Amino acid sequence: MKVICDDCKKDFVVKKKLIKSEKLFNSVERTYFCCPKCRKRYVISYVDKEIKENIKRLKCLRSEYQRKEKNLKNYEKKCKNLIERNKALNARYKALFGR
Repeated sequence: MKVICDDCKKDFVVKKKLIKSEKLFNSVERTYFCCPKCRKRYVISYVDKEIKENIKRLKCLRSEYQRKEKNLKNYEKKCKNLIERNKALNARYKALFGR
């Protein structure tokens, strides 16, 4: 993915080797990349135990829906709830830990 740094305006491609993870307290993990020129940090996501469980549930829901062709509205509602919960947790961690 090509990005332009907000600070130094350098454009660069984010490759796997630029993406780093670090453990924070209470088993929260922050994933980020840094501008290769000025080292500004860009947070991609925060992940904790609940977020990991929600991701597993989403995968199970998707495969269950594909196998059984369940009610689409029910499937969409469950998926939306899990995704919204993950977004809320990420927003909370962003406020708590900063960028």
